[in-house]
Amino acid sequence: MLKAKKHTIADSNVEDIGSSIDKAQRMMAAKTEKEWENLIPVSRLAANLALRSGGSRTENDNPDFGIKRVPAEDYRKFYRGDSYILLYTYTDSETDSLRWNVHYWIGSESTADEYGVQVAAYKTVELDDLLGGAPVQYREMEGYESDLFLSYFGSGGVCPGSIQILEGGHASGFRKVEQQEFSPRLFWVRREAGVMLCSEVAMGLDSLNRGDCFLLDSGSKVFIYRGDESDPFEKNKAATVAKEMEGERNGRCKCVDAEDEPEFWQMLGGEIGCSVKGPVEHAKRDTESCRVVELYSMEDDSLEFVKVADGLLRPDQLADDDVMLVNCGTKIFVSVGSAAPQQEKACCMLKAQAFIASKGLPPFTPIMRVLKGQDVRCKYNPLSA
Repeated sequence: MLKAKKHTIADSNVEDIGSSIDKAQRMMAAKTEKEWENLIPVSRLAANLALRSGGSRTENDNPDFGIKRVPAEDYRKFYRGDSYILLYTYTDSETDSLRWNVHYWIGSESTADEYGVQVAAYKTVELDDLLGGAPVQYREMEGYESDLFLSYFGSGGVCPGSIQILEGGHASGFRKVEQQEFSPRLFWVRREAGVMLCSEVAMGLDSLNRGDCFLLDSGSKVFIYRGDESDPFEKNKAATVAKEMEGERNGRCKCVDAEDEPEFWQMLGGEIGCSVKGPVEHAKRDTESCRVVELYSMEDDSLEFVKVADGLLRPDQLADDDVMLVNCGTKIFVSVGSAAPQQEKACCMLKAQAFIASKGLPPFTPIMRVLKGQDVRCKYNPLSA
């Protein structure tokens, strides 16, 4: 395939991206990052690792940028104000070799710097370098996570339980968080397109609806509200999450049915018997369908994606010496050829994010980066034969 070459980056500040010097520097940085230590399980058992980007502040209150490993007991907790990198390690059933999925999750209130070049994206590239460029990479946005990401936390996943989306974020170099007393929190438990979700919502009667379940965490009690039109799955999940909260506090908290508890209604600004709005329509989770297929090639000089085909694609249109992007409308796939220039390999995910913005696609559009010919778990994969 002939590739258009219209521009040059020789005089730009990204000329060295992907060069041998740049790659060596990134590898050195990866090897000195203490949070990357002991990532690969010796036993070759499935492993799940979450790392929070953002770092902390020094004793002098100066920003200390970077990442911080999340304790295993908190793997299911995601703060809207943070970004996370999650590594899943598994063994290929045919070759018995290790395989990796790297997901970086972006909270809806995460700062632009936090999920941009400085932390999440850069550290994902760094981890990818450390693992020899072999991982499949996924960009996950809060509320629009892939089925694969959510499967890790399902009943048969490596970290079974319920994902909790929490307000705020950990103290970081990008954000200074003041120490505060515990304040009550309200969680919305619902099922969307077969996926069970639990996320923090505003404290108030207006947040309730009769079609879902809610948990009010007061610290010493977890009130369980079961909407009279909620389904059995939501009721069961609400009870499970409440028990998890109770268990985390070693007996210093108890679960309580909310319906006839004055304290529950008073904390939400209401009273027993007050009116609660009816069921609300849940957001559509459409991350697997395909609305349009366009194929783009990355120019060697400008490192920009240029359209080369559309319509039904053939596997042989994906070049070994190129980074190519497939726009499916609801999802972006990036195919990295084995002989693609290092510059293209190094910046393809950042360029894919820029592509989303330039085409006016929703900012939550998922991105999946794979090596050409790599087998991936996906309901719809236009890169496969």
